Amino acid sequence: MTGSVEGTDDPTKTLLQPSPRVVVAQELKLKEEDGVAQELKLEVGEDLELELALQPDEHLPHEAEAFNASVFSLLLANIVQDFTRLTIGNESKFLRASRLTISMAMVLVLMGLQAFLLVSVNNLLCKAAVKNIREIYSDYEVHMYNNHTVQLWTGFYRGIPGHFDPKEFSYLSAENRETL
Repeated sequence: MTGSVEGTDDPTKTLLQPSPRVVVAQELKLKEEDGVAQELKLEVGEDLELELALQPDEHLPHEAEAFNASVFSLLLANIVQDFTRLTIGNESKFLRASRLTISMAMVLVLMGLQAFLLVSVNNLLCKAAVKNIREIYSDYEVHMYNNHTVQLWTGFYRGIPGHFDPKEFSYLSAENRETL
């Protein structure tokens, strides 16, 4: 929490002022040395240390980095915020737990959707393209090896070593040469 120096409105003279909670925490540390900490803890509340950890009084020398604009970033920020507030326990625990459950469920649904899309692209696009390339290469092998080929377990042909004839490439049609 910041405040300006008394009697000036100059923003360059803004000083860092500790929050009331920090002052209470400092007093708590002083009283602990005297052995009177138990009475003060009952007055202040037992979750003071958690609240102080979540609302630090000192200014950090760096700026916070922004998340990328995505649903995962939104859910990550939501999960961290809800876990933190659930730990403090100063608000409705049911509300935080339900928001946390919904956020985690959304992350799982999004991950499942991504996996489904990857499998679908593989089945619908990649397999057909790979099959087409293998057929073209099989025809190329048959042509370049003058039918001196063997059929593999996949059903495609491969040339027998020693029978390759590079002159056969000139006899391929222009379309086949372009495709290869």
